[in-house]
Amino acid sequence: MAHEPLDYERCTPDEREVLLDRLLAHRNALLDEALRLILVAGELEDHKADGAHSMVDWLVQRCNISRTTAGRWVRAATALETLPRIRARFVAGDLSFEQVHHALAFATPEDDAQLADLLPTLSCAQIELMAKQRRRADQGKHDSARRRTHLRLRPDRSGHGMHLSGFLPNEDAATVKAALDRRAEAAGPDADTGLWAPHEQRAAGALGDLCAEDLARSCHAGSEPDAAMVVVHAPAELLERDDAARSATVNGAAITNHALRRILCDARLEVSFDTADGRTVGVGRATRNPPAWLRRRVIGRDHGRCRWPGCGRAIRHLHHMQHWTNGGPTDACNLMGACWHHHHLLHEGGWNATGDADAEITLISPHGRRLHSRAAPLAA
Repeated sequence: MAHEPLDYERCTPDEREVLLDRLLAHRNALLDEALRLILVAGELEDHKADGAHSMVDWLVQRCNISRTTAGRWVRAATALETLPRIRARFVAGDLSFEQVHHALAFATPEDDAQLADLLPTLSCAQIELMAKQRRRADQGKHDSARRRTHLRLRPDRSGHGMHLSGFLPNEDAATVKAALDRRAEAAGPDADTGLWAPHEQRAAGALGDLCAEDLARSCHAGSEPDAAMVVVHAPAELLERDDAARSATVNGAAITNHALRRILCDARLEVSFDTADGRTVGVGRATRNPPAWLRRRVIGRDHGRCRWPGCGRAIRHLHHMQHWTNGGPTDACNLMGACWHHHHLLHEGGWNATGDADAEITLISPHGRRLHSRAAPLAA
């Protein structure tokens, strides 16, 4: 029946609020009647008259609603039959259908009265959280999920990287996600552009960083060094020039010379320089890895924080400012503490660091911009 719409602009804010409450209560009452009809129609299998497989399919077809909404209506139609007090609060407009939907995940006839008093005082988000907290975990499904745990690395067709895929149960996934999210947020914006890289990109870097730290701890502790070691094979001519015809490899996959130089700054990998016939002529780790006492001195000098101006994140690498392959000594004056992000900028990012790390470092961008960082004095 057509009617003239009310002029809501002439109403006061309080009047509009009252009208909204009434309209929503009417909507709930109408929806409740629809749910009662849906229950009866389902029991009598009316959907089969239209060739529908189920009431959900029929509602999607007849009412032009989503399958999610149809499924919620069918479940609510059944569940509310045993929850008369919650149903009454819904019809009165004290609860929205969204609140009722989440409550149906845990409400029982035994706590119907108690929840009818409690639910109207909670937001939809709070009731949703209650549903998640009260949902009983199925031990069989949990064990099945645990058996599905796996992680796989497979080469990309380009030959420049690998794809990572797998499955983790909820509790393990939450731990991994929390650790990667924290690292990804700590990475901060790109120092050169001032822009944040996509979260997924920063999370990938965080995963590599965590694994690198674990390998470094294993190597420094001296426990199972062979199991914790990753060996990079590089052509011996890279010791003499940067434009060697052959590339360094790790696990048979090629890496760039810039990546090799970054790796040489890190104690977690062993770099073996090989001649063309495969004979090893030198081990980078033996000549450029800072001993533990020197590492402690440099980290203490830099107070455990990246030397990049304004950074302040934890030191993850000791960077040779004059690179080891170019004759740079493994002395404190040539070693600057750097976080994962800025260590990458100093290699793949085109930045350069010069000066005396015990005094002042000058950082030069690919475009010639200069930043300066002075070391904090060592404690007496």
